[in-house]
Amino acid sequence: MNTDIIRRYLNGEASEDEIALIDKWIEAEGESWLDDHIDKMWDQPTIASRQETKDAMASLVLSRVGAVGRVKKMSSRKRLLPWVAAASVLLAVTLLWRQFAEPAHKSLSWEVYRNDQPGIVKLLRLPDSSVVYLNAASSLSIASNFNDSTREVALQGEAFFEVKHDADRPFKVKVGSLTTRVYGTAFNIEGYSASSQLRVALKNGKIGIRQAAMPEQLLKPGEMMLYHKADSTTEIHQVTESSIGDWATGQISFYKTPIRDAFTIIENKYGVKFKYPGSLQNQTITASFGKESLQKVLKHLSFVWDLRFQQEKDTVYVH
Repeated sequence: MNTDIIRRYLNGEASEDEIALIDKWIEAEGESWLDDHIDKMWDQPTIASRQETKDAMASLVLSRVGAVGRVKKMSSRKRLLPWVAAASVLLAVTLLWRQFAEPAHKSLSWEVYRNDQPGIVKLLRLPDSSVVYLNAASSLSIASNFNDSTREVALQGEAFFEVKHDADRPFKVKVGSLTTRVYGTAFNIEGYSASSQLRVALKNGKIGIRQAAMPEQLLKPGEMMLYHKADSTTEIHQVTESSIGDWATGQISFYKTPIRDAFTIIENKYGVKFKYPGSLQNQTITASFGKESLQKVLKHLSFVWDLRFQQEKDTVYVH
């Protein structure tokens, strides 16, 4: 059966011919059509469980279809009754589908935690006892149904996660167009809106990363995925596990970091703003700094990139 017709049927948008076609198909297929359709539609988190939804819809649909079948055996004077019965099935199924299977985000609220203090790491303990280290200029949004059937958060900026394992309630982190599915682990996500890349690095455990309709990509400990926003391409690199999330202890680590992205990280760390011409070269840096002063970091970068920095109060001019 065409899935578009099924969707229109459930949404109350099907034509009379399509409704008649669906009725005949339900009589022939029974409950199996629900299994197939729900399996295909179950990408979004829902308020009720899959089994609850399927049982409720199947019970009502099959009982009403039985009534339709009996009506069709009546005299010609009552030929309109099957359409009335079919319409009641349509209305009831549509209401049930919307009640049980509407995407949860339509009724969700989000609690937002922000860290607007440069150089400060905010520690968050989630309801499931997972721990999040939220970097500066970052925010974490937690869904109101967190800890029910799923654990879902949305990140802007950078955070290091220590997630408590729970096979029955998957932990998901959304940042930009990427969704990271967590299987109980420690990992870092860097996704500042001003940066040209999204970075996900796994310290230990197991995570899977999915972009839109692409298959999930699993990371191993010590691996970092670079996602380039400009062309939606990805790269996997091996990094030192000890460097993953080391910013939470006051350090800075760059790995093939574009110059503008490095400036963003330094701005968040030291509370300064860079002013530079729009013609900066497409350079990258790989380096680690301990709890160094801004002047020492700039001195190193000026040598690597052959640039000159001039600081006036909280503004750093690049020449």
